[in-house]
Amino acid sequence: MMNHCPQCGQKRIAEELTCPKCHCFYSQLDQLLAEQQAEIDKHSLAGHLKAIWQANNKQQALQQELINLKKNTPNRTKLTFIVIILFIFALMVTVI
Repeated sequence: MMNHCPQCGQKRIAEELTCPKCHCFYSQLDQLLAEQQAEIDKHSLAGHLKAIWQANNKQQALQQELINLKKNTPNRTKLTFIVIILFIFALMVTVI
């Protein structure tokens, strides 16, 4: 394991993939791992929550994520969700 940044010579902090001073990746493997994790985060709930949590304006980030979710959800899934909600509503009305 490299102990110093190859670009600026800054001492490496354990478990970090990039230099805190110049943001250079310590190795190509570290860069590939970071890119792979970013791709996973882009498509996972944990990644979306992480992006909201790290945003300066959390409310705006949440609104943007909801807009993107609405845009990217297929119509068939939206219809299924509406049918489930209507079914639950019908069950509640018949019980009351």
